[in-house]
Amino acid sequence: MMPAGGNPEPRKNIKKSLPSLYQIEDYISLPKPSKKLKASFFEVINNRKSERVFSKLTLEQISNLLWHSSKTKTISITNENQILSRRNAPSAGGIHPIDIFVSLPSDFDKRVLHYYDPFVHKLANVNLKQPALSLFFDNINRNLSIENSTIIWFAASIQRTGSKYRNPESLVWRDAGALIVLYQLVATALQINSCPVGTLGNPFFAGLFSKEINVTSAGGILFG
Repeated sequence: MMPAGGNPEPRKNIKKSLPSLYQIEDYISLPKPSKKLKASFFEVINNRKSERVFSKLTLEQISNLLWHSSKTKTISITNENQILSRRNAPSAGGIHPIDIFVSLPSDFDKRVLHYYDPFVHKLANVNLKQPALSLFFDNINRNLSIENSTIIWFAASIQRTGSKYRNPESLVWRDAGALIVLYQLVATALQINSCPVGTLGNPFFAGLFSKEINVTSAGGILFG
């Protein structure tokens, strides 16, 4: 659970915060993103709506979606060895505590989750607990059919934002909300259907990781 908590306050002494150390096995390269996108901003925001019928996306479409929604543009390292970055979505303190996981279109019983590395724009195969993974996808499917869809899921590290702010919970939720809006707007610009999912996928999402990885589900979106 991630309750709203009290009022966020900047810490006088920033704590050291390390990124979540997922067990990455290897990387999947993504195609270079298209540079020919000329969608009108106001046309995009007026056309944005949730669609619940999905078609299989190509790896190029998925690459464009991730690049314009979550790719890191610039980074800086604080004196406390904290990584701050600038991306298209706003984030409290430039911390970006929400990691992106991607499930590519596949048969239901063959679905996996990949970690999206926003620094190198690649998908990574990660070691996740398989029984919980099947239950996680089943939970999403009972809320919204995942057939043909690409699933993008948000894994929030409250501790990452908490290293700079007291009572960080509401800041993390607002980060997640900003991502949901941005992903849907980018999908609209790319002429891709999308729909946020109501469920958090718990307790199955929490069961995917080892105890050393402390992340919380912040929901997700289906695309296609």
